Amino acid sequence: MNSDYALPLVDITRRENTPNLEGGVLKDLGEAIFKEMNLRPMWFLVPKKRVGPSLVSGQVAILCHLNEVWQPKIVDDVWWSHELYRSTNLFVFIKKTKQIRSLKDLYGERVGVVLNFIYKSLDSAFQSGQIHREDGPNNESKIQKLLNGRLNYIL
Repeated sequence: MNSDYALPLVDITRRENTPNLEGGVLKDLGEAIFKEMNLRPMWFLVPKKRVGPSLVSGQVAILCHLNEVWQPKIVDDVWWSHELYRSTNLFVFIKKTKQIRSLKDLYGERVGVVLNFIYKSLDSAFQSGQIHREDGPNNESKIQKLLNGRLNYIL
């Protein structure tokens, strides 16, 4: 399991600086898959950068919530299931901020996103500088920046 995820995907608690998977949608999904396969799950929390190598090496056998676009280096090295569900990104903003009606409404704006995450529909606007990408380590940090007025929009 990617240790960078948060609720509702995963509920991770820390005991003596050791992360522990307590619950969440992905844990429920994983348990259902293992039950169907008549196997007992073992959970490994790994940083985003070690997800691909962990799958290729066999240290991790099944990973819920992964997309080929996010791990292009291992596309041909692992087996990919069909899409089980759709993951949708939403723009979040404070009420007093200008409402988004089209992508052009974000031109010149700084948009808070998660570091190293691929936002395929926005990548060209980020790369061209039309929209300024503001990377943060996780969703919680983006929300804090939004609440403190350091960002007008987060994704």
